[in-house]
Order: sequence, then structure tokens, then C-alpha cells
Amino acid sequence: MTIFRKNLLLIFLPVGVFLLVYIGDTLFYIHTGVVEGLSWLREILLFGAIAGFIPMLSSIKILRPADTTGKFRVLLFTVLLFFGLSYIRRVMILPAFSSVTGYAITSILYSLLSIIALIQIRDLIYFKRRKSTARVFSILVISIALVSIYGGLSSRDFQQMLNVATIPIGLSLFNSFRVSWIAYLSKKQKYQILLVSLIIVAFSAMLQDLVNGSAIYEYSYSVEIFVRLSTGFISIYMAFALVGLLLHLPTATLFDKKIREIESLQRLSRSVSSVLDFDKLAEMISEFTAEYSNSQYSWLVLTEEDSNHFYLSSSFGLTQEQQKNMNFSKTEGTSGTIFDSKQPYIAQDVSREKGTRHLSSWNSEVRSLVGYPLISDSNVIGILYAAKNEEYGFDNDDIDMLGAFTNHIVIALENAKLVKKSLDKERLEHELRLAHEVQLNLLPKEVPVPSNSIDLAAASMPALEVGGDYFDFIEIDDDRLGMVIGDVSGKGTSAAFYMAEIKGMIQAYSRIYDSPLKILSDVNRALHGNMDSRSFISLTYAIIDSKNNKMKYARAGHMPILYYSKSKDKWIDLEPKGIGLGMDKGDIFDKIIEEKEQKLKSGELYFFFTDGVSDAMDENQKEFGEDRIKISLKNYFDFSSEEIKAKLISDIWNHMGNQPVHDDITMIIMKIK
Repeated sequence: MTIFRKNLLLIFLPVGVFLLVYIGDTLFYIHTGVVEGLSWLREILLFGAIAGFIPMLSSIKILRPADTTGKFRVLLFTVLLFFGLSYIRRVMILPAFSSVTGYAITSILYSLLSIIALIQIRDLIYFKRRKSTARVFSILVISIALVSIYGGLSSRDFQQMLNVATIPIGLSLFNSFRVSWIAYLSKKQKYQILLVSLIIVAFSAMLQDLVNGSAIYEYSYSVEIFVRLSTGFISIYMAFALVGLLLHLPTATLFDKKIREIESLQRLSRSVSSVLDFDKLAEMISEFTAEYSNSQYSWLVLTEEDSNHFYLSSSFGLTQEQQKNMNFSKTEGTSGTIFDSKQPYIAQDVSREKGTRHLSSWNSEVRSLVGYPLISDSNVIGILYAAKNEEYGFDNDDIDMLGAFTNHIVIALENAKLVKKSLDKERLEHELRLAHEVQLNLLPKEVPVPSNSIDLAAASMPALEVGGDYFDFIEIDDDRLGMVIGDVSGKGTSAAFYMAEIKGMIQAYSRIYDSPLKILSDVNRALHGNMDSRSFISLTYAIIDSKNNKMKYARAGHMPILYYSKSKDKWIDLEPKGIGLGMDKGDIFDKIIEEKEQKLKSGELYFFFTDGVSDAMDENQKEFGEDRIKISLKNYFDFSSEEIKAKLISDIWNHMGNQPVHDDITMIIMKIK
């Protein structure tokens, strides 16, 4: 049997039985009256039809709301309909045939409304039910049915019926103790349902008088008893619910608070698995803490490695000025106390307690405060604070809530940290690979030979964290060679891309201008405004004229050119004035920068380098330094530039030992034969 056919059967079977009884009543009333021997069959059919409506009404979703307040709305609507029908009944009761119709319709509607109300009460009773709950309620319903049928078949003796009705009344009282749903209502819901219950109790009691002497009594005594017992049970249950609601109201606020705590823990638990962004998680923690502790302020501080202070990770309700003026020392104040004791700290009157008195000058509105340590592997990794504008704003329950809260917070933060470290490491490795590739592609593949008298060698060794070192040779024409060495501030891909940008500019301007000063001036203007405000480029550009044996050069804040003359056995630092590229739009840069010219003579050595060469450190953090550079270059002067380069690099490695390279090492050696 399909679902559609089953639903049709649920509707038409009880309706058909009612129609059968109605037709019989009409015929009997018109012709002979009710045949006394068949009255028992009529009552059983009527009550069977009533019972037949139960499955149909139970299957209607609108009559089976999932929430408690929805069930009470249906109950209230049902009770109000009872009273509305009283007016309709008076209008529709007419003589002869019409009176039978009025009786039948009224009885059907009253029966349906009684069943709808009983379904709502049943669902309330079944809330958090035990194994015996359904059994006890079923016994009540069966007793109502049996007493109703018995009343319809017996004489209409009120005293006799009252004696028999004590059984369903007693069972009604017993079932009315099942009001556990009250404990799970919020404070607002308790007040709403209390008002509805008062209305239902008042109207249900009045229904007893409404049914008395009504059309139902004339139509079927069984139906009347059923309606009376049903509305009576509703009145009793609502009275018990009313008492239960009144008893629970004093603790309603506490219950709401506990519910919020549970919800906050559930939400935070979901955040552990769903929010992996560390900063976003920290913000959520502050918001959750303020919301569910009913605090006006909340903030999260975390430990700073190799520091005696915490740092503010997130806050709620604090102004920028208040955040700026906070002091989170690990050795003093409230944070220091919590850090040392690893125990929660509560101040019920901030202005009176010695450890928190200073907070009044920081935020005069704070009256009470609680701080809870975040502990991971026995170490305090942070502190969660909440503060209120009222004195004695926190109790032991708040401390317990924060304790449960912080357990989840520690897990969430540690997970987020691990993910952040993993992502940072992965991103860094990707950036390093990319930057290494960019840097290697930017460097010249071979060193040119300007003339037989000029011997050139160059090298660039990227650090673990790729810096922005760069060198290049630009063949301007047959007699002139542009030579550039520079260092971009910063590391990683940004430095590598700035290198690419500067390489393109230098090569372009070198074919336009014959002046290093003019080239650097135009490059500076092009760079300014297109670079990060915290970045700049130091650079030296020289033009080697092999025909006229001279060198023009300009320096934009870079390391000096180390010049050695063997005949004079003298070192000179060639250091014309200049500031880094990109630091100024051009006005100051152009005023400061100088261009110098140097005559190239046999027996000279010129060393161009970046700070990675001189700053290379040994295990004692001692730099290689310019003095060692000069000593090595002088010692190896008689060798070719390529050999000098190799020996100098060897000296640098020996100095560093096993220390990692933290900055690029880049150099150009030019020896005049």
C-alpha cells in the first residue's frame, strides 16, 4: 500500500464511520427515533471514529512542532477554538434535521480539538522519557476511552460516572508529574510559557462548564465524557506545569548562563577544527569570553619568546589607547602573579586590591577582573582576561567556566600555531626556491673581458634566506663596460623581484646616459613610490673605459670600493656621497649624490662588495670585517682575479666555520695588469 493510499485511508475511514452514524441518526430522528437496542453499537462506532482520527492528526506536521513553545502555541490555539465553537454551536442548533447536523459537527470538532490537545500533552510527557513513560500514558488514554464508552452505554448517572472517572483522574495526576521539559527552557521561554499556561488553565477549567448541557451531551454521552476527561487532564497537567514553571523561575538566569557556557564550549570546539587562522582564532576567543561571561571587556595575552613580557594577541571592548597602554610583565603586576602561580586570579574590587589598583588609572570603568592562565606542557603560554563594570561581577561558576574554556583554547591555539608554522615553513621554502631561481637568472652567466689589461672576477653566494644581492655587467660599446653591484633591503621573493626591476632599469638607462650619476638619479625617481616604504636599494654603478683607462662611478648608499695600489702599498676607500635608491623622490637624492672619476693604472686592484662579505660572522659573532678583506686581497695580489676570488672566499668560509650564511655574499674583483 502506497503512502498516499494509506493517508487517504486514515482520513476517510473515521469520516466514513461518522457519516454512517449521522445518516442513521437522521433516519431514526425523522421516522422512529433511536432504536434502543442499537444505541450501544452507535456509541462504539462513534468512539471508534474518534480513535480513528488519532493516526491522521498525529501525522500532520503543523500539529507536531518540535519545540516546546510551538506545542504550547498549538495548545493555546486549540483551547481558544473551543470557545469559538461555542458561538458557532448556538447558531447552528436548529429544529429537526438541522439540529442533528449541528450536534454531529460540534461533536466531531470538539473531539478533534481534544485529540490535538492530547497529542501536545503526550509529546511534552514523552520529553526525556523513560521506558515506563509511554506505558503509563497509554494506560491513561485507555482508561479515558473505557470510561467514555462505559458512560455511553450506561444510564446517565452523574454520581456513578464520578466514581468511575476517579481512575483516569488519578492517572492524569500521575502523568502530570512528567514536566522535565521545564528545566530545558530559557528564561525568556519560561516566562512566555508561564503566561500561556495561565491562559490555558483558566480556559480549560471554563471548558468544563461549556461542555455541560451542550450539544455533545444531546448527541453522545460517550463523546461528552471523552471531551470532559480530556479537557480535565489538560487542566490538571497545565496546573502542574504552572507550578513547575514558578519553581524554576528563580534559577532561570543561572540555567541560561549554563546553557551559554555549554554553547560557547561547543562553538569553540568547532573552532578548533574549523578555524586554523591564528589571528582570527584569537579574536574569536576574546569575543566568546566577553559574550559568555557577560563581561564588557576581554583580552588574550600570549607569551613572547625570549622576553619578560606577554603581548596582546586580541581584545574585546578596549579602545586603541587602552590597548597601547597595557603592561603585561611576567615578573610583576597581575600578569606576573598569574605567570608565577599558574593559578587563576580574581579581583572583585579592582580599586581596593593592591595587585590591581593600578588598573583603575588604565581603565576607570573596570570594577572586577578575572585572569586565567593558559597552560600547555606545564608552561604558561598565555593569560585570558575578562573584566566587568561592576564590583563582585564574578563567582566560582565563572572561574569554573573559564577553566573549561581555557582547556579548549589551549588546544585551539596550539593547533593553530602548528598549522601556522607548517604553512609559514612551506611558504618560506617555496619563496626561497623561487627567489633562488630568480636571483640566479638575474646574475650574469659569465664575466666579460673588457681588455687585456683588465682582469675581472665575480661571485655571488645566496644565503639560506635569500637576500637581495645583485651584480651585473653591461657592455655599452666596444670600449665601455658598465659594472653594477647592489643590495636590496629585505629578503625572500620581494627582494628578488626588486632585483629584477633594478636590473631592467640599469640596463635600459646605461644605453641612454654616459653618466653613472644621471643613471642612478633616474633609477631613483622611477623606484620611489613603487617600492615598499620600508625598502631601499644600495648600489654602486661604474663605467669602465678601457680605451682611455679610466673609471667613472657613483654610489647610492652602498659599501665603499676598496682600492689598492701595489706601488704605493696603500688602501683607499672610494666612497663618493650618496643615499640609497627609493628613499627619496629625488630632491634630496640629487643634492647628495656624487660622481667621481678614477684613472686606472697598472698594479691596482678594485674590490666591489656587499655587506655580506664584511659581516660574515664566526661562532663568537665576530665579523670578518674590512680589515681582513684587505689583508687577504693584499696577500693574494699576485694571483689572477679568479684565483684571488677563490682564496678570499676560502678565507671567509674558514672564518665562519660551521655557522650558516645569513646574508648573501657578493663581490667583484677588478685587477689592472
